[in-house]
Amino acid sequence: MGEEHLKDFEEKMNDLEEEEKAAEEAIDIKRKTIESEGENIRQLEGLVDKFKFTQGLYGSVPKEEIRYLDNVTYQEFIGPLTDISTPGLSAIHIRDESRAKYAQSSNHTIILTAVNTTGANAVIGGEAISRGNPHLFPNHEEVIQRYKRVDETEKYIAYIKLQLPGITPNISDDFDAFVKKYYAFKVDTTKYQDLIGARTMFFFKLVFDFSEKNFGVTCSREDQIRKFVFGNSPSIPSAEPLIQDAKNLWKELSSQDSTGESVKMGKVTVENIERLFRRLIGVMASLLQLREAYFS
Repeated sequence: MGEEHLKDFEEKMNDLEEEEKAAEEAIDIKRKTIESEGENIRQLEGLVDKFKFTQGLYGSVPKEEIRYLDNVTYQEFIGPLTDISTPGLSAIHIRDESRAKYAQSSNHTIILTAVNTTGANAVIGGEAISRGNPHLFPNHEEVIQRYKRVDETEKYIAYIKLQLPGITPNISDDFDAFVKKYYAFKVDTTKYQDLIGARTMFFFKLVFDFSEKNFGVTCSREDQIRKFVFGNSPSIPSAEPLIQDAKNLWKELSSQDSTGESVKMGKVTVENIERLFRRLIGVMASLLQLREAYFS
């Protein structure tokens, strides 16, 4: 078991390194894109000026005079207007490609907002674990002080409360009761029952029930989550990790593993309950953020 744990830890650390590099490279690409787009705008402005000049010049031609031009004179007359059509057609393609690129960039903004929600809860969970196990994290105070993370759980709870009434109003009361009860008493291992209730509230009464009522029974829970988020809209590939994350949370809250921790069996620690609470809030908020942007 120890070797398996070590292998899993090393794989996840390697994945994290690759994911960090990917994010940093994406930043670099987008910065270069900004510089490139600045030059593109300058060139397009020059092209617009040429279009306006040609349009202004030919727009003043008396149309009745065109009828009296012989073929040689007309070909000479129409030449510049014909020639300007080449950059004109390129401008149309560039416009269409820019629309697609803008849509992709807008998608990136939405996805990054959602994944930052789940990421924020992950780092707060990491901070809590490091404080509780200083022997495993010898440099935890240094890292915590360097990055000074802020727990934004309350902000995500407020966002969820804002979104729920427009989807299934009665869920708002359930969610409010769940949050109030969770914060009303000190967290201990008996709170696994609250998480079981939250699993029913979020997945069964909200996500799965909504999907089944509006889109019929699908072949998998994963598809139901996807339908809850996107409805009739096509799913976005970069959003798939968030769909998978929600499915994994569902499985974690549903697990009856007798050899490890299990919420359903009440085999949990206080630390795990707190992590799952933040994780539930993060997953709910991230799915609702996606839904607000894409559902139709």
